Amino acid sequence: MNLRKILLFSLGPLGNAVLGLFILPISAWFFTTEDIGRLSMYQLVVSFSIILFGMGLDQGYVREYHDSPGRQKDTLFKTLFLSAVALLLFIVLAIFLLPVDLSFLITGIKSGWISLYIALGVMLAFSSRFFALILRMNEKALAYSLSQLLPKLVFLLVLLVYLYFEVSSKFEYLILAQLVGVSSAFVILIINTRESLIQAAKASFDLTLLKRVLVYTIPLIGSGLTFWGLAATDKFFLRLLSTFEELGIYSMAYSFSGAALVLQAIFSTVWAPQVYKWAAKGEGEEKVKNLVQILALLICLVWSLTGLLSWLSLFILPDKYAKVDVLIIAVIAYPLLYTLSEATGVGIGVKRKTIYALLATFMALVVNVFGNYLLIPILQSGGAAISSALAFFIFFIIKTEYSSHIWIRFERVRMYLIISLHILLASTFNIYAGISLEFRLLSYLGLTLFTIILFWKEVKLFLGFISTYRKP
Repeated sequence: MNLRKILLFSLGPLGNAVLGLFILPISAWFFTTEDIGRLSMYQLVVSFSIILFGMGLDQGYVREYHDSPGRQKDTLFKTLFLSAVALLLFIVLAIFLLPVDLSFLITGIKSGWISLYIALGVMLAFSSRFFALILRMNEKALAYSLSQLLPKLVFLLVLLVYLYFEVSSKFEYLILAQLVGVSSAFVILIINTRESLIQAAKASFDLTLLKRVLVYTIPLIGSGLTFWGLAATDKFFLRLLSTFEELGIYSMAYSFSGAALVLQAIFSTVWAPQVYKWAAKGEGEEKVKNLVQILALLICLVWSLTGLLSWLSLFILPDKYAKVDVLIIAVIAYPLLYTLSEATGVGIGVKRKTIYALLATFMALVVNVFGNYLLIPILQSGGAAISSALAFFIFFIIKTEYSSHIWIRFERVRMYLIISLHILLASTFNIYAGISLEFRLLSYLGLTLFTIILFWKEVKLFLGFISTYRKP
């Protein structure tokens, strides 16, 4: 994959991060915190459905694609897509036939329309996931990125229409805006993949192929659900042990920190394939060691920068979101530490010891469950943020240690020290809400200087790389 395609594939996460900067304040001012919390629960249900009812067949399609020559690719798509959709439709129909109020279960509101919107949203997002993979595997980078951008772009446009026509700020309209965004992406994906879909419709259904792929994908469901649980535990415990208002405030902070996932999306596109290439040739050990330390430096500096600038959120959000500025510095642990673990834990993938990654996720999940259960009744959303930060720190350490043990051993003390200090500061500021902004800024300024001093060798390496890259 060349640099141009990498940049085009990066347009999706980058564009979504930019759109989020407009969507977050508009939705915060127009809808209640409770409705923002309800929308967060809906989004969790969508992601859960894709992982569980997809049976990992989306990953199976990616795995088998290049091993399926010619028209066998059409058979592969038809077999896997129809199998996954059939299971999802069966579950959705069963829910509507049973005496279960889907809307009340997820949002706390009894509404047949909301139940319908949730079901449609899940099915459209589910199908769009498979259609987008056709573009991804054919390396149609621009079309793929646009399909990822469209739901948020249309969602933003619908919100602006609501504002212009002074539409009632009810949750039904918020989830409807989400549904319109997902629907637009679904339609565009069908148009962009129509030739492949027509060929797939003509292809045969291969039961033997399905059985073979399921042998590979079924174990992935457990791994995917475990990580989903790790990332979603905080929101579910807030739903159970607190209020939709606290969940809404937390979700707003989570959405701001989610912009850091852009780093992970771009990094994963480049890092793993390059490391696997080095490993296959038996080279690159020193490069891996240096790049891991440089990334650790950058991650820690981004965290410090977040601590220095999070107070700016107070100027674009209503007063009811006053806690968001301290929540951000804790919940950003998830995207930052996950990104760093992708680098420090790459040896697990190189040595094909994926059981270690599952163990790291499971142990972190246990920490998160107990942390949320103990802290949310005391600290509300602040407790969820602290628990999540601690859990992802455990996840990062375990994954890093396993990888270092089975592949390349690299120095880890400095990154553990700096990250521990970040966890300590984030926890302190969420526990003691009365600490002054001045003290917080001085703390993060001091931590920034300490990080630069401790990683001075990596600072020089990074600056040297930038200056070399800029030379004609």
